[in-house]
Amino acid sequence: MELEGKTALVTGATSGAGLEIARRFLEEGAQVCGCGRRGDWWASTEISAPDFLYVRGDLTDDDQARAVVARCLEAFGKLDILVNCAGVTGIGGVLDTSPEEFRHQFEVNVFALFHVTRAAVPALEQQPQSAIINIGSELGTRAAAQRIAYCPSKAAVEMLTRCLAIECGPTVRVNGILPGLMETPMTQDRFTNVPDPERQRELVRARYVLKRMCRVEDVAEAALFLAGGRSSFITGDMLAVCGGGQFTTCR
Repeated sequence: MELEGKTALVTGATSGAGLEIARRFLEEGAQVCGCGRRGDWWASTEISAPDFLYVRGDLTDDDQARAVVARCLEAFGKLDILVNCAGVTGIGGVLDTSPEEFRHQFEVNVFALFHVTRAAVPALEQQPQSAIINIGSELGTRAAAQRIAYCPSKAAVEMLTRCLAIECGPTVRVNGILPGLMETPMTQDRFTNVPDPERQRELVRARYVLKRMCRVEDVAEAALFLAGGRSSFITGDMLAVCGGGQFTTCR
C-alpha cells in the first residue's frame, strides 16, 4: 500500500474532495486525521475505521488550528502529510459582494490554510519525505466574471504553495491541485437552483476539453500521487486536474 506507515491530516474532510481524499488515503494504509466543522457525530456516520480520527475545528481561528494539529499528534504521534482541502466558494461581482463575504472567502480559502500549515510544519519537518498538498482551483489561474472573491483567493493559494515550497524544502515537499468544477455539497446550488439542472450540467461539461466535470475521485488520485513516493522530485507545482479547463474560457 502506497501510504502504509504514514499519518495524514486532511482538512475539509466532511464532504466533497476532502472526504474522498481521506477515504482514499485510508485505503492506501495511512492513518488519517480528518478535520471539519461538523459535530463529532459525523465521523461515526461517514467513516468507520480504526485508523481514522475526526477532529472538529474552525481553522480560520489560529488557536483552533493549532489545537487540531496537536490532537492529531497526540493520537498518532507524528505527521507526514497535510492536505489543505477546506474551502468555500461564492458567486458575485464587485457591486453585489459585501466586504464581509469577500473577507469570509479569504478567511477560509487562504488564512485557514496558513494557520494549519504554520502549526503543522514543525512536525512535518521531523519526518522524511513529508508533503503538503493544497487544493486550489482552475479559477485561481485566470479571471472570471462574478467570482470577485473566489478567483483572487484561489490565486493566493497557488502563490502561497510556491512560497511554502521554497521555505520548506528540502525536507517538506509542497504542491497543489487545481480541480475543475465538481458537483459537491459546496457547489450544489449551482445545479439545483436553476430551471433546467441537466442543461446547466451540459453547459459546464462543454467548456472542458474532455467534456465532463471533475470528480472527487480525480482529485483524490492526484492527492495520492503527490503524497507518495512517485512524486518525490516534485515540489512547488500545481497539478491541473480540470480536463483542460485552464485553457478554455470560463462561462
